[in-house]
Amino acid sequence: AEDGIRDRDVTGVQTCALPICGSIGAAQVARAAPDGYSLLFTPAVSITVLPLQNKDLGYTHKSFDTICQTFKNEMVIVAKPGSPFKTVSDVITAAKARPGQVNYGHLGVASIPHLAMTELSLYARVDFNAVPFKGDADVMQAVLGGHTDFGAVVLSSAVGSGLDIIGLFGDQRNPSIPNTPTLKEQGFDVQFTNTRFLLAPKGLSAAQVAYWDALIARMVETEEWKADALKNDLIMDYHGSKQSPERLAAMYKQLKTALVDVGLAKE
Repeated sequence: AEDGIRDRDVTGVQTCALPICGSIGAAQVARAAPDGYSLLFTPAVSITVLPLQNKDLGYTHKSFDTICQTFKNEMVIVAKPGSPFKTVSDVITAAKARPGQVNYGHLGVASIPHLAMTELSLYARVDFNAVPFKGDADVMQAVLGGHTDFGAVVLSSAVGSGLDIIGLFGDQRNPSIPNTPTLKEQGFDVQFTNTRFLLAPKGLSAAQVAYWDALIARMVETEEWKADALKNDLIMDYHGSKQSPERLAAMYKQLKTALVDVGLAKE
């Protein structure tokens, strides 16, 4: 987002991005002065899942003012071409026939793909053998090599991988994979995304929130931004400062439920 702000010249001022990821970046912004100059552009997992797993991080999702929501990454289920798994129903049927023996790869414990599959397991009342990897690339290599039965990954990783994408954890079909039905279409109402938010330290003035909200609203309407989103298989889902706090709260509730279900939330 910072690159977009700078490259599109929508601020009229010089901006500087610090490539600090995850909890370190979030904690730094949470401690910063609410002056409108220190912002956090982050996937929801950094401010929801991570603090729920580690109470010593020094922040929660309530440590920030939510300026806006920009786009969302969607999760998918992938299988090796020629696999018996052509649909999500095929996966569920196999899991019911072989409880705990059908294995799938995901990019790490408490990652969004892992939590999405956990909720699918509960929804369908089946047990899988979940195998964590270091990242999507490792998951897809394991699926292609036949080392796991299927995988749960981020859509942008799966597109062009050579794997069959058999289900989307979304509320509607993604234009990048228009022939892939959602899980809901296939009878399993489970939806999981990793949404990007722009946040600021708690205590930002109404004028400062309005300034950044309006600026990002202009930026996401540019053709360059839309092209970047399409190129990276992202779904544009902009919501401003009036709607985004409620959306973040709802995402927090969903992810906390999933973490509790697998015994990974620390109360």
